[in-house]
Formats: sequence, C-alpha cells, structure tokens
Amino acid sequence: MQVHWPAGWSGEHLAGISSDPAVRDLGFREKGRRTDAKAPPGFIEVTCRYTLWSAESDEQHIEQLLDDVVKNYEKKGYSVMATPPKSARVGPYTALTASLEYQHDDADIMQTFTVAQNSKCLIDVMLTARRSNYDANVAAYEAVKAAVR
Repeated sequence: MQVHWPAGWSGEHLAGISSDPAVRDLGFREKGRRTDAKAPPGFIEVTCRYTLWSAESDEQHIEQLLDDVVKNYEKKGYSVMATPPKSARVGPYTALTASLEYQHDDADIMQTFTVAQNSKCLIDVMLTARRSNYDANVAAYEAVKAAVR
C-alpha cells in the first residue's frame, strides 16, 4: 500500500495497527500531520490490516467497526452520534464510509473513516479533528483517499 500526502502534510510510518505491542504484526499505519503550525490541526491515518473479509459482508463489518468505536467512546463518557455507512472509494477500491461525532465536556471531535480492501490488506483511512477544524481538513482527507494504491 502506498500513501501520498498532499502539500502541507507529512507522514510517519508506524509499525502495527495501533500503539498496542500485541498487534504489531497485524499490519502497519501511516499517520499524517499538518506541517503548517498556523493551519487548523487534524490527523489523517491510513492503516493496512492483514485481515481480509468477503465483499458480501463489507457493510456488516463496517457496522461492527462503528459499533466497537462507539462503545469504546461511550465507556469513556462521550456522547456519540454516527452516520450510517455509505458507498465511497479509496484509490481504485470500492469502499464504505461513515462519520462519528464525539462530545464530552469541552471536547467536540469529528471522525470519518473509509474502509476498503485490496489483495493484501484491509485499508482504513481516517480523519480526526475537533469539530471547529474538521471542514478545513476534509480536502486533504479526500486527496489522501484518492491517492492510496
């Protein structure tokens, strides 16, 4: 999997599908950050998980992924709203996308993730930003999704 970062962003290769050492061998991540300190902050992460599923169950898997993320944030005391999955693309691959909004005290976080698969891995492209900064990061997210190979 190749990730191309748009102008104003830099990427970092990270081993594992999360920071948990137990999942280090299950894939890898590319985490992008804005390089311009004056730009509204946001993060884009592209994960390649070495777990594949059948195309017939894509919607079921993304709904399960959504459910897991929602439950995780609710356990932390966040109020969570999720959009239903809809069709999308990641590079040349058919995908599903959904968005979440988390609210807790003064934190209002938006997160959109798009899931596709190629012959090697399940690809998850995620944008995370405060609600006030989210729209300023969407164009970069769309560019990253379109450029994944």
